[in-house]
Amino acid sequence: MEVLAYAPWQMQAALGRLALGLLILGFLLWLGVVLAAEGEWVWGLGLGLVALLLGLFLYPSAVGPLLRRGFQVVLEPEGIRVGGRLYPRDRFSGLEGPFCGEGTEAQWLRLMEAGRLSPGPLFHLAFGEERVPLWLDLPGWDRMLAHLGIDWKEVPDLRRYLLSVRGIGWLNGLLYPPSEALEDWRRARERYRRLFVWLWLGAGLMLAGYVLGDGAEGVSLVPFLVGLAFTAYAFFALFGGKSPWDGWAETYTPFREVKGEGVRR
Repeated sequence: MEVLAYAPWQMQAALGRLALGLLILGFLLWLGVVLAAEGEWVWGLGLGLVALLLGLFLYPSAVGPLLRRGFQVVLEPEGIRVGGRLYPRDRFSGLEGPFCGEGTEAQWLRLMEAGRLSPGPLFHLAFGEERVPLWLDLPGWDRMLAHLGIDWKEVPDLRRYLLSVRGIGWLNGLLYPPSEALEDWRRARERYRRLFVWLWLGAGLMLAGYVLGDGAEGVSLVPFLVGLAFTAYAFFALFGGKSPWDGWAETYTPFREVKGEGVRR
């Protein structure tokens, strides 16, 4: 029997997103209250709206994965066991996607933008009248489908979604690639982690430069400028382009180098 479960680094990444998000959210709310108290109601309400949007983002990207940290799927000869309950193979009737039918192009475009931040799963496994969520961030989800007799590449909705979605969600654990794309994804993950080390190191040096300069007296130029250089290098390597959405991290897909027939992008 094989047990599919979330990797520890995925939970650590979700916890980091939650901590950073709550810190930024708290700062935005504090600044909004200060501005409102000074009579700048428009700015205060604007910051409150940004904080609300950030809170909505945090649930699917951080809280949701943490709530699922104990989720496991056991692949047994008779079928799959989820939450202690066995779902037999002989009752499996297929995979259900987000749309009835093919979906319009506009629907698919919206799904590409928001799908990875959906609070619930986009796809479900149908066992008679029951539905089991297919979490695409679960390592080995493709092996679970194969165990049930389905090749993910032969499911039009799923194939179209996975080959079309782009962005940092592939790199930070919000999406997990199938086995065909693991080699490219592992290389990209290592690059992503190295760049974020440079990014955080740079931010730390900039903060140290500010602290050593006593804030009001200015900054200590050497650590501040070195930190600025590290941060700029990492940021442009991750997001550099005509805009941050054109950079490597936001346009990444693990399928660009896959040689399998019908998979390469």
